[in-house]
Amino acid sequence: MRNLLLATTFLFGSVSAAMSEGHLTEDYGWSGLYVSGHLGYGTVDTRALTVIPAGFFDLCCIASAGGVNHSADGVVGGIGIGYNFQMGQFVVGPEVTIAAADLSETTFSTFDDVYTTDLDMLLTAVLRAGYSWDHWLIYARGGYAGGNVSFSVVDTVGLTGVFADKQWHNGYVVGAGVERSFGSVSFGIEYNYIDLESQNHMSGPGFPAGIATVAVSPSDIHTIAARVAWKLDSIFGN
Repeated sequence: MRNLLLATTFLFGSVSAAMSEGHLTEDYGWSGLYVSGHLGYGTVDTRALTVIPAGFFDLCCIASAGGVNHSADGVVGGIGIGYNFQMGQFVVGPEVTIAAADLSETTFSTFDDVYTTDLDMLLTAVLRAGYSWDHWLIYARGGYAGGNVSFSVVDTVGLTGVFADKQWHNGYVVGAGVERSFGSVSFGIEYNYIDLESQNHMSGPGFPAGIATVAVSPSDIHTIAARVAWKLDSIFGN
């Protein structure tokens, strides 16, 4: 969390420094189709709580202990596509991004079970709205977010077996960023906060102890990433 706060402080410090230079001109047009890439750091807090214990593993102990609580961090990176509409110095437009993530944590129960939660994909579909001056753009973004989340339990002693299920979780994202253009290419930094809904993960056919349902709640997802975007109309000379 400290790293995220430092990066966010740097983001807004960069914007303040640029604005203090007084270059409030419209020398650069942001309108048009673009593709983007981003690479950065993310964190996620995930809680798993047994809804229907199966009498297998330590699933009953998940409920009595208040759930399995994981705080994972790791690399997040992906690609995106969007379109900007510019009206004077105001810029607005839709954007869709998809990212691979390495946000996984494994812990051990007080008995013999091994719990793992993993967030390995993030999708956002948002509206960006911002203000431009000279070759700078500062913007906010918000809209839909979704993530691919898996939860597993491995029992290593006695009646051994594996509970594993992967589900798509829906939610929302809000964020902000700043970009600086260099011709048809722009570079920037972006912060996002994502919250995903709780989803029931269920044991599949053949689970040794019958049906088990675990409610998995990935929340408080923070990402901070470097970003590069290419204006396609500039590249193709339109």
